[in-house]
Formats: sequence, structure tokens, C-alpha cells
Amino acid sequence: MDMLENPIRPGTSEMAVPWKAYMRELSDQEVGNRLRNARIVANKSRVEAAEILGVEEAVVVAVEDGRLHIPASEIGKLALRYGTCTSSILRKVAVHIDLVSRFRTPEFRQDADVEAVALTLNYFVAAEMEFEQVLGMKIERSSPPEAPISTDDDRAISDMAESTARKMRNHLGLGSGSVDDLAELIERRLGIRVYPHHLDSPVACLYAFDDRAGACMLLNTSLPREIFVIAAANGLGHFMFSRRKPFAMTADGSTTFPKGRFIDRFSKRFLLPPTVAQRRFGGIFEIPQTLIDQLNGLVQDFGVAAEEMTQCLEEHGILRVGAWEQAMAKDEIAANFHRPDANRQSPTHASAYGAKALLPSKLARLARNVARLDIYSEMVLANMLDLHLIDLRGLIHKVVNGIMVDCGIEDE
Repeated sequence: MDMLENPIRPGTSEMAVPWKAYMRELSDQEVGNRLRNARIVANKSRVEAAEILGVEEAVVVAVEDGRLHIPASEIGKLALRYGTCTSSILRKVAVHIDLVSRFRTPEFRQDADVEAVALTLNYFVAAEMEFEQVLGMKIERSSPPEAPISTDDDRAISDMAESTARKMRNHLGLGSGSVDDLAELIERRLGIRVYPHHLDSPVACLYAFDDRAGACMLLNTSLPREIFVIAAANGLGHFMFSRRKPFAMTADGSTTFPKGRFIDRFSKRFLLPPTVAQRRFGGIFEIPQTLIDQLNGLVQDFGVAAEEMTQCLEEHGILRVGAWEQAMAKDEIAANFHRPDANRQSPTHASAYGAKALLPSKLARLARNVARLDIYSEMVLANMLDLHLIDLRGLIHKVVNGIMVDCGIEDE
């Protein structure tokens, strides 16, 4: 991250408390654990860390194990090369987690974008957890039990996916209705940390689980809304069936989940319950021009792309298999289907869209509230959020008569 040099502002706790105080409050073991975590996230080896310090690898091992004290000046050398800062390593309330290494396996290395997105997710989760501590927030996280897959039978998988989707809808209080904001709903009702965020990446959804942070999900709002909804539903399905394993989905619909049929069927049945489809379409088994308005109505109500919608109806036995291909072969029918439109609001996830933002809205509000407490320097806050210092100032300040002042925003 390109960081501008900026002195610590007078009045901050970092100015008042010297580095020696930080070292007194943190044990060598805690410092070692933090250094190890920072090294892993930065994808550095112990050999590389030893080269940075000009010591033997055994010294790095002893430091990370907490058996050897390391001066703050040496921590600064490592922090610089790890892409962080000394304050991030030594401040008392710092939260250090590692979600990135979970995506450094062969199944994820096929896509170089995944690790970059995982690093963004790591920044968001660590910052949010620390902000919650600083603000004294107690977050209750209650999730339904996991429903692991125990069969390879296609029919059994389909039945299990439908049953789990129905139970999830009931748990969320949806019944057979549409979802106003799926990302917000699964965070509020399930305790999953969800970050809708604009990414210049083909990654649509990235999911990881941490014992302290719980389930965490990053959703790409730069993709068409129909893909966003499917990605969120896929992430929810993975949460239900394989909660502790990492998961990635790209814009073309490919996933890293070995039992993709399960998630695919769960997401379709969750987004469009069979009872809704049957009630709306009755016993019609063709796809004549007269059905186009009904299909588009479902697309608008449930936020699912027309192709996904027809596939759902085919699986429910309401449309004949191959109906989508038949419809697309007829230009006069295909032309009437709504296509993804970047300017069209969908009630399914309206709050996730808008102007390209520096941070997900929830995290931005927390950052503004923490900035008002004046306990972090701007440099530390920018480092925590992986922002350029100028962008951070734009986030937490406004300009009045040419002078920067605090926004004083607690909620938007």
C-alpha cells in the first residue's frame, strides 16, 4: 500500500504512550504471535524474515515462539517489509487474523485474483473486529446448525438442498416472499460478517471462517446484480453445508466447492421456492410469448437472472427441460427478456449498490465513529483499512471554508 508520510497528531494515545509502554503491556509471546501472523499474511517465509533482520532463521523462530525479546526498532523493519506498520504490531488492542493463507492451496491458486481479494477481506475483518472492541460493541452471533453433505446420490442431494433452503427461509422469516436485501439479511439474522464491496476482479464471492471472527463473506458489487444475488445465495449455501472451509465463486458461476450441485440447487430453491413457482405458473409446461411477462415479473421480484429463473422452473417441473435454449432460439422471445442493467435497482439487494465506495458502508461508519475518539493516528487508521492517507481523510473529514473538520457522523 502506498502510504504518505504523516506525523502522529498531538493528543493521540500513540503520542502519549511511548513504544516502551506498548512493549510492557504485550508479552513476548503475544508479539511473536503477531509477527508470525503478519509474516504469513504477507506471504513471507522465515528465511526471508531472517534476511530482513540479518540474523539466522533460528532467531526468527525463537522470536515468533515468544522465547526471545525483539526491540521495537527490529519490529519496524519487519513491519515495513510485511506491508504493515509498527503500531499495527504493537498497539494493545490490535486484532490479528489470517484468512489469506486459507486460499493458498492448489484449488485456489488457479485464480490469482482470489488471494488479492482474500487480503482485502482480511483487512476488513481485522479492522471491524478491532473497531468493535474499541467502541465496546457486543455482537451476538447465532447461526443455525450446519447441514453437512453425507451422500453422493443426486436425488438425495436435491431433496436435502430443497429442505435446507426451506428451513433457512423460515429461519430468516421470509416464508415465500422475496428478499429485500440478502447481504444485510444474512448478516443481521445469521451473524455472518458480510462486506458488499466494489472489486476490479472476476471474483463474485469469497467466504472464509475464523474461530474468533466467525463466518466472513466478501461480495463483489461491480458485477451485474443477478450475479451478485446468486453469489450471495451460493455463499449462504456453503455456510450451511461446509461452514469451516474456504469458498470462492467467480462471475462465470464456477466455484471451488467439490459438491457444487448441492450449493447450486440450494441457491435456486432459496431464491425461488418451488411453492412460489407453482403458484405463479400453475400447470403450464411450454414457454410461449404469453409467459414472458410472468418470467420478467419473477426476475424483478426475486432478483434472479432470466436464465437462472427458467432453469429453476425446469427443475421444479413447471417448464419443459431445454425451455431456455428454445426461447433464446426465437429472436422475438429472447428480445423480451430483461438483460442485466447496471442502472436498474433490484429490491433484492438495493443497498449494496451506488457510487463506488472506498469501504463497505458498515465499516465506513465504524471507522468514522472510531476516528472521533482520537485514539488512532490517521496513518494507523489508513494502514488498518488499506487506504491511502488522502482517501482516509476524505472518508472521515469534510472541508468547510478550506479547513478539514471531523464529520461527526455516527450513522448514515
